[in-house]
Amino acid sequence: MSSQPKRLHLPKPGTSAPKITPRRKPRVDHAEIVRMAASEAASRAVERHQMIATAAYFRAQERGFEPGHELEDWLAAETEVVHDLQVSAAISEA
Repeated sequence: MSSQPKRLHLPKPGTSAPKITPRRKPRVDHAEIVRMAASEAASRAVERHQMIATAAYFRAQERGFEPGHELEDWLAAETEVVHDLQVSAAISEA
């Protein structure tokens, strides 16, 4: 091995410089897209679950945490949250 620095190769006088082709953006692998979508879906599901739990808690609080209405509170909260999410999605699309 030589310890000399590499030389820059320039075109000879009177010749044109080689054409430089632009690099393509790297393609995203299909499996990576699926992984990213699954991760986003899981994140949204957790957020949605937390929103429903909070709304159900406030419904239970309004009636003094009387037992026996947990499922009713949850289903009403779920309906409310899903409706609110659909409305906000429709507004953001408009």
